[in-house]
Amino acid sequence: MEQRAIARELALSGTTKRVTPVGLPDEFLDAGALPTLYDRYGVSTAKIVERVKGLL
Repeated sequence: MEQRAIARELALSGTTKRVTPVGLPDEFLDAGALPTLYDRYGVSTAKIVERVKGLL
């Protein structure tokens, strides 16, 4: 499901929390070892935790 559709469904259900998307960019991605790529594109556990802490 597209991000906007998910946000719309959350809004219609009465959810009032902020939604911050986390995902890969819509472009061709580099090849390589998965841990390196996860970190490069911001979807490793450490990068997601860092992002969440920055939102608090």
